[in-house]
Amino acid sequence: MQLSHPLRPTGVEAFIFPSGIRVEVARATPQFSVWTGVPPASTYGRKSVVDHDGRPAFAELSILWHLQAEGWGGAWVTHGGNRLIFRVGLMDVPPTEAVPAPLRRLLADIQAERGTTAGVWDVCCWRDGVFRFAEAKRGGRDRIRADQVLWLEAALRRGVPLDAFTVVEWTLDGSAPETPKARNVEPHLVPRPATIPTDVPAALRVSAHESVQAVYQPASDADYYEWIGRHPEGLVLSVRGRQLVLHRTSCSHINRNNNSITKAPKLCSTSRAALKRWAKEQGGLRDGIHLKACGTCKVEPE
Repeated sequence: MQLSHPLRPTGVEAFIFPSGIRVEVARATPQFSVWTGVPPASTYGRKSVVDHDGRPAFAELSILWHLQAEGWGGAWVTHGGNRLIFRVGLMDVPPTEAVPAPLRRLLADIQAERGTTAGVWDVCCWRDGVFRFAEAKRGGRDRIRADQVLWLEAALRRGVPLDAFTVVEWTLDGSAPETPKARNVEPHLVPRPATIPTDVPAALRVSAHESVQAVYQPASDADYYEWIGRHPEGLVLSVRGRQLVLHRTSCSHINRNNNSITKAPKLCSTSRAALKRWAKEQGGLRDGIHLKACGTCKVEPE
């Protein structure tokens, strides 16, 4: 089937930066059909597979392929440690190096300014001196993350115009998206009280302190699995009572189908130093709380 263009605006999405500045980004609400053919060998952390004109795709790839058909050059951008990986196909297609030089320079500049690759938007493109960025979120399930708000702010500081960005809140087969709310950095960095065990001191909270911006607190199980799928070399700090346990994202203890962030709150980062610094600054290594390495994946906290 021929899909309607996934970047056609249907509304706006509000973002609020730490400075209090509010901006509105175009929001599109496309509907994708479920892929019913042979499933791809890898779904990159259980991502939904959609039908793009008779081809299996992820939502990010469908957006990219629409733009490529219009002459845009770019990629679906994923992460590997603290480096960007540029993809133009499913996981059986090797990453590409054919990314327009102006786009590659801009992404490198933003990474240098922020000190991390975290938050880069899903689809990054360039054509004839113009940039185009799209962030794909499944309606009613996914949320804009704090690091994506900060990445948008950094890109605007680099001179990228606001109309270069689109939030794509997609749905499958007629399900309706939730009404979006203003995106504010701090609420995405502060865990919901219900997810923190009562015996953990009140000081054990993520703050908006500059030194912990590289630490991400998932707001839901879907956010958590999305993050570990995007960061195969990342680290997860699991809060279990008065003990903090450091895992690799590949560890079976934090990557099982029945694992839930509501059972054990989790903090995610591509930086071991950032997680340890967070633990120290938030009281995580005081008052009888201990940081230890998982005995299965054996990643050392030092």
